[in-house]
Formats: sequence, C-alpha cells, structure tokens
Amino acid sequence: SHDAQQFAKEAYQGNLAEVQAGQTAEQKANSQQVKDFGKTLVTDHGQANDDLKQVMQTESITVPTTLDKKHEKMVQKIKDMPATSFDREFISNMVTDHKRDISMYERAEKNVDNPQVKSYITKTLPVLRKHLQFAQQIQKTLSTTAKE
Repeated sequence: SHDAQQFAKEAYQGNLAEVQAGQTAEQKANSQQVKDFGKTLVTDHGQANDDLKQVMQTESITVPTTLDKKHEKMVQKIKDMPATSFDREFISNMVTDHKRDISMYERAEKNVDNPQVKSYITKTLPVLRKHLQFAQQIQKTLSTTAKE
C-alpha cells in the first residue's frame, strides 16, 4: 500500500540520518555519555535499516541510497554545531527528533496494513523509545553540569 511504502522510505531516510548524526557525535562530542549515545544510534539505526531494507526488498519498495533534503539538512545542522555547545545542542536535537519519529511510527502502526512493515514498526518502536529516554537522561545530566 501507499502508506506502507511512504512510511518505509521515510523511516529508512530517518535511520540513515540517525547513523550519520551518531557518527558525528562519536567524533565531536565532549562528554563520554554523548559519544556513547552516538555509538548507540549508529548501531541501532544501522540494524533497523538492515531489517527495513529486507522488508522493502521483499515488498518491492525502492530503497533510498541517499538522504532526502530534509534529512540532509538535519545531518548538516549537526555537523555544523559548534564544539563548545555540541553536546547540549545535539542531545536537544535528538530528543525532538526521536519524539517526532515515535509519533510517526505510532501513526504508521495504526494505519499501515502491510504485515511486514507493521512487524518492523513493532520491533523498532521500543528501540526509539529507549533512545528518547537515554537522550532525556543525558539532557538532565548536561543541564545539571551546566548549572554547577
């Protein structure tokens, strides 16, 4: 269905962007927590895209090979963040981003009728929620450190 196709492409792009964002965090972050979070993003979103790619190939949905403009902009924004405020800006960005992803996945879970795509959503949602909690936890730590 169109819904399933559109969701799969959007989710794939999102995962690609998260992997690149995570790689940037691994290189640029000052705090070990943020570096670790970056590594988690690379691992989990890489795995999610491996899973999603299989579904897309099975369902004959074209797998994107590059980022679309929206995700390209997001990644560029992260790469351009100043080193001094990188950790806080990056984490704040990831909190917003994962909230958006979670609501997109939850909507798709209700509306997508393709069982393969639905199974990917069900498997991936808990991972996204875990990332959000992780990011919010780091955000708390960073704002506490900033006040000291």
